[in-house]
Amino acid sequence: MKKRDIIVMVVIILLALIGFGVVKLLNVGEKGEIIITVDGEEYRKIPFSENTNETFRVEINGDWNDIVIQNGEVDVIAANCPVQVCVDTKPATENGDLIVCLPHKMVIEIVPKK
Repeated sequence: MKKRDIIVMVVIILLALIGFGVVKLLNVGEKGEIIITVDGEEYRKIPFSENTNETFRVEINGDWNDIVIQNGEVDVIAANCPVQVCVDTKPATENGDLIVCLPHKMVIEIVPKK
């Protein structure tokens, strides 16, 4: 590798880190709401803060996902889908975080306060 190649790689890495930092700064702010959609339709909207404590089941046509909101996190703790990706996904904590259950067509998203 030539010196010029190394400089180009370092510049690209620095630009990527700066871009990541800008995106993180834009997402910082008060947590606002948790929006749950099923098959593209809004199922439920929940005000979200560090003090929100709620456990409930999203149930549609015999399919279900158990959701827990506590300590500033949203987590799917159980589901009857075959893949279980939503259960294995880390808890959502920040604005813009998503948890998706494709078999049930369910999306959980944290959106900032407007």
